[in-house]
Amino acid sequence: MITHLPEAACWTVVQPLAGPLTVEELAVRLGGSAEDLVHEEDEDLDPADYEAFFQFSRDGDAWVIFEDNGYQGSLTEVLRRLSVGAKVTSLFWNVNAVARMAHAVDGSVLVSLDPLFPEDRAGSQPHLLDAELSGLGGGNWRVSAITAVERITGISLDWPDEGPWMALEEVSD
Repeated sequence: MITHLPEAACWTVVQPLAGPLTVEELAVRLGGSAEDLVHEEDEDLDPADYEAFFQFSRDGDAWVIFEDNGYQGSLTEVLRRLSVGAKVTSLFWNVNAVARMAHAVDGSVLVSLDPLFPEDRAGSQPHLLDAELSGLGGGNWRVSAITAVERITGISLDWPDEGPWMALEEVSD
């Protein structure tokens, strides 16, 4: 479990359904290319200079994509692309407590909600994850939302400590 909560963040967990996905495939689905991936640390790279900045880490066959102060993983079109042949669960919030949690499978967003108001859901199967989403809406909503994502995915969310990252000056649709 994460020990420090950022003011604004987006975690996106991608779990393949039919064979592993490469980080290069994820880069393309996020609107970049394999050439945009950086595998060695570059101290001159400032995430604030880019429209999107992603950090990747791996947990078995699953990938966790972290965006510090980003939101791409919360966008419906990105969720659809990432979830082709996969299950994708994302959690986003910003400094103004605007938040979104979503779960997509094989190109379709099944559940989408604001973790502050979990009873107001959208998606093609809005009650699919009722048990996993129990406890949302009260107390420390960010911790509750992280816990819900971890229950849905079985993956512990944390700051990525290894794996490549990708910075995009423009995100293609």
